[in-house]
Amino acid sequence: MNRIRELRVSRGMNQEELAALVQVSRPAIGHYERGERFPDFDTIDQLCTIFSVTADYLLGRSDIPQPQISDEDWLLLDAYHRATLRDRQLVDSILREYRADDKKVDAL
Repeated sequence: MNRIRELRVSRGMNQEELAALVQVSRPAIGHYERGERFPDFDTIDQLCTIFSVTADYLLGRSDIPQPQISDEDWLLLDAYHRATLRDRQLVDSILREYRADDKKVDAL
């Protein structure tokens, strides 16, 4: 969990300060940073909020701390997720054509 250490140090925090924010002991932070223990879900959630990063970034599954997505794209995603299954299938079939076109362009 070296990302926790990197994020903590980059914010100018010591282990004690971070421990107080996530309501764990200072030694627990040390254990997380050395990979000797892993934080539970609630602690991961708090750390992500404190450092404004995704859980994937915090856990080393991504190198992107916070994906950049426009407000317009968020609205489109929200509308898609609220749509009926039939409507999502229709959107998926249309988008499939665009993805196929992208593959054709890549092959040229």
